[in-house]
Amino acid sequence: MEDLRHLQHFATLYRTRSFRLAADQLGISQSTLTKTIQRLETGLGVRLFNRTTRTVTPTDSARTLVGRAEAALQAADAFSEEARLLAGGDIGAVRVSAVALATAS
Repeated sequence: MEDLRHLQHFATLYRTRSFRLAADQLGISQSTLTKTIQRLETGLGVRLFNRTTRTVTPTDSARTLVGRAEAALQAADAFSEEARLLAGGDIGAVRVSAVALATAS
């Protein structure tokens, strides 16, 4: 999912404060990361990072949103894990029923 990837890129850049380090951790180019962050900022209508040639500093908006991004990523991971377990038959519903029988005494 592209939106989740954008959130992952945002959260990683937020943690590392470095396009180079974040791109390395994500296994993508700095150019790709820059474009993703720009698209995310444009889509949200807020600036997430102040950039200079030497620093990347989260804005107040980024500080407000990072918790939500991380929660969404954790929820997506939990969803995927549960689906994997269901597909493998490792979890699921078990239904048990009982029938009362009348006995003669």
